[in-house]
Amino acid sequence: MKASTTAKFNSPVQKVWDAVTDHGDISWRKDLDDITFHDESSFIERAKNGFATTFSVSLKQPDERYELDMSNANMSGRRTYLFSPHKNGTYMRITEEVFVQDRRMGMFAILYLKKRQKEYTGYLSKRLGE
Repeated sequence: MKASTTAKFNSPVQKVWDAVTDHGDISWRKDLDDITFHDESSFIERAKNGFATTFSVSLKQPDERYELDMSNANMSGRRTYLFSPHKNGTYMRITEEVFVQDRRMGMFAILYLKKRQKEYTGYLSKRLGE
């Protein structure tokens, strides 16, 4: 299953990239309660409801592409961020390709991912001061 969204920011690509890839600063992430690092490229995000998702950085092309493998009790897959500079800021595309443990939850998973992507880009916009 796959869900994608695109957002436009007035900030330069380097600023957007820095905010997305700095997992040590979750102050702007209203959906998260905590983050635990295993090492530089592996961490666990704990949502406000206590639900944990494990992430591992699988690809990092500065200011262009950032990929994370992810897994939790309900799904596993990959999140990809694509960054495109333009004259007035940055376009960012988030794509999540997931395998859902319970196939009956498939349709709900797509709706859930799209909702979370929209929330994330909203939080990111505020983080960037836009």
